[in-house]
Amino acid sequence: MDEPTTINNVVRRVSYRGGWIGFFTGNSKRRTLERGIQDLNAAGHRVMLVEKDEWGWIGKLLSILLLIVTLGLFTFEEGYLVIGEPVDG
Repeated sequence: MDEPTTINNVVRRVSYRGGWIGFFTGNSKRRTLERGIQDLNAAGHRVMLVEKDEWGWIGKLLSILLLIVTLGLFTFEEGYLVIGEPVDG
């Protein structure tokens, strides 16, 4: 009888900075997602799925409050969940 194989899938949250700081440092969703995928590949995993990480209303409210308190300098934005599986051999 074959023993079940254990697959060690990983889930990484990729998020980026918003506000003026993110704007002037050239931080964008595309670049942040590419960097997250490269990090996952460097760790010996291949990407299986990329899913948008959607916040609830409390997360969105806190993000808006942070943006107001910092006068638009910094905030967190919704990111992506990158799911990877180990590369064989």
